[in-house]
Amino acid sequence: MRAAVENSLEVLGLLLLLGAFRLAPAFDGNELESLLAIVAEDRQTPKLCRSLGFADKVPGKLSVIEIQMYWVQFVLFIK
Repeated sequence: MRAAVENSLEVLGLLLLLGAFRLAPAFDGNELESLLAIVAEDRQTPKLCRSLGFADKVPGKLSVIEIQMYWVQFVLFIK
């Protein structure tokens, strides 16, 4: 899977589809994390983290803003 930042709506749509139909386990977790990083600023990202099975990677019960900041820091760290 390859996605560019300018296709963030397409990435968001794909992730919502994977979460809705519980298809995330069929994909590589690292790829899904990189796609989540693309849509990190979207307000639906915390729900996506939970529905895709990444809730355990986000520490504690955080607010939406804190989770978004966490993903942005994650992206900056891996680059």
